[in-house]
Parts: sequence; structure tokens; C-alpha cells
Amino acid sequence: DEDSASAAEIMAGVLQDYKKAILVGETSYGKFSVQTVFQQSDGAGIKLTIAKYYLPKQGALSRKVDDDGIYISGGLKPDITVAPDPDQEFESGNPAKDNQLAKAIEAITKRG
Repeated sequence: DEDSASAAEIMAGVLQDYKKAILVGETSYGKFSVQTVFQQSDGAGIKLTIAKYYLPKQGALSRKVDDDGIYISGGLKPDITVAPDPDQEFESGNPAKDNQLAKAIEAITKRG
């Protein structure tokens, strides 16, 4: 989902590209870049993107926003889209309390 970024996206994207994983959930954040901060003598810093990651088959999936900062595109698209249930009391690792995990288990079971 949008809380997954950077190295997690790259790993998931490579696995998805080579059909070694089924991604379940929502579109990821879209941070396919490496950044470094250059500290200034006055305490300020300048964050500069120094590299971008490209997936083997999907290419660049960096997040794009409009002039108002509203999301336009980017990030990994899941194979199975499942939004978290806002009415469900979340409990990590418990499919009865995590509809995304329940859907992932169902997909893996069907895949065999």
C-alpha cells in the first residue's frame, strides 16, 4: 500500500515482474529513487535525488504528483486490489482481523 516504499517496493516489483509473487493490497508509494542530504553550514540541508531504480519489466514507477501535490500515478499496482477495511479491528498476522492478509492467503492457496 502507500506505506510501502523504496527497497520494499523494489523487491516486491522484481518478484512481481518474474511472477514469483502475487501482490495483494493497494498501490505502493512510488519511491524508486535514492536521495542524499547535503548539509549546509547554517544547519539547513538540501535533499537531492542521486539515482533512480528501474524494474526489469515495468521500468520506472516513481510517484508523480500535480502542481498541488495530488497523486497522479506511480507505485506498484497489486495483482489483487484490496483496500483495508476501515471497520475492521486490525491485528497483524491474524487473517480474521486483516482482510488484506486473508485475501493473500486465499490467493496463495488457489495458486498452489
